[in-house]
Amino acid sequence: MNSIREARTPRPAFNLAAVLGARQRRRTLIGLLIMSVIFVVAVLIFLMDPLRRALRDEVELVALFDSAPSIGRGAAVWIAGHEAGRVETLEFLPLAGDTSPRLALLLRIPRDRLPMLRADATVRISSASVAGDPAVDILPGNADAPPLQPGDTLRAEPTLTRAELRQRVARVRAASDSLRMESRPLAAAARERMIGLARVQTRFARVQAGLDELSRTIDQSPLTAFTASDDVGRALERLRLAGGVVADARGAESGMQRTAAAFQPFLAHSAELRARIDSLMARAGPNGTLARLQSDSAIAVALRRTRVQLDSLIADARANPFRYVF
Repeated sequence: MNSIREARTPRPAFNLAAVLGARQRRRTLIGLLIMSVIFVVAVLIFLMDPLRRALRDEVELVALFDSAPSIGRGAAVWIAGHEAGRVETLEFLPLAGDTSPRLALLLRIPRDRLPMLRADATVRISSASVAGDPAVDILPGNADAPPLQPGDTLRAEPTLTRAELRQRVARVRAASDSLRMESRPLAAAARERMIGLARVQTRFARVQAGLDELSRTIDQSPLTAFTASDDVGRALERLRLAGGVVADARGAESGMQRTAAAFQPFLAHSAELRARIDSLMARAGPNGTLARLQSDSAIAVALRRTRVQLDSLIADARANPFRYVF
């Protein structure tokens, strides 16, 4: 019975066209979906930088350079040595003259950093180390200058070309050579004057030694009245003062006027010293108040020797007072 019923029930016909159509529709739908995803991803990639800039709230600045080696898109931008932004683009400028800039860099920095920069700010190429990546360093400028505005142009610090550097080095070298050649005669003259001053001091030392010998001779003499006199002490003090004046004149660097003024006290003191020695000589003479000195010839000999040396020194200083200084 069952077999008879199954034989009577008609079987549905197989529709190949419908099956193929459904498969094609699914494939088409999947392809369209994939293409839509690719298109959306491409749009997002293209709009990623504008979206990021819009979200970060940055401002643009233009930096002009004569040359910017190793600087490209994405290079760091510093403000006073601290990283604050990046280089957006780099464009070559048309030649407008020998001193016109060659490159224009578009810099992007956060808006909150803009108040740190002034209108007279400059830019330069720098790096954190010798082997480090170069960066654009913005020098903020003077605090008195007006603030920098978005889109303003910054110029690089003026740099020297190789030719200008060679010219400056040549000028400095020529000036140094000229100074050295002109200073040689002055050095020789200074050495000669120093030798002359050493001679003067030696002669003063000899005079002072003579007076010291005179003082010792008087101390050994039994003439208590003569040793009690303060003339010899005053003469020695005057001579020491004159020697100090010459020593001060040796170290003076104020010119010929100061040296001339320094020699005037020396001449006055020397004249006074000579007068005092003449007075002592008169006292030592046979007609002086100290007749007993006639028997002590050492005093007279020392006085004459000292007077001869002092006269020679005074005559030499009066003839040319500047020969020992200039």
